[in-house]
Amino acid sequence: MTVEFAAFEVSDYLDDEKVIAEYLLAAAEDPDAEVLSRAKSDVVKARAANSIRKAMKAMEPLPRVESPNHTVAIVSAILILTIVAQILLVKSWT
Repeated sequence: MTVEFAAFEVSDYLDDEKVIAEYLLAAAEDPDAEVLSRAKSDVVKARAANSIRKAMKAMEPLPRVESPNHTVAIVSAILILTIVAQILLVKSWT
């Protein structure tokens, strides 16, 4: 019988700034400088993941497609906005 373990990722548990501060303080107490360096790396990764989670929660669900004509209207609007944005970018560069 083989026992398999999942990898432990500390950044998954650094979901609050208070917890992050405590984690960094604990790492700073260790005499090995590599511990603090790794802790800082974990914090950067955790903050990035937290920002992504927050952005995903803030996103509203896409509107429901009622009919094929509605889909065509949405795709057309997206294409038009993309073209306008590209034109504005080109004009701002020149």
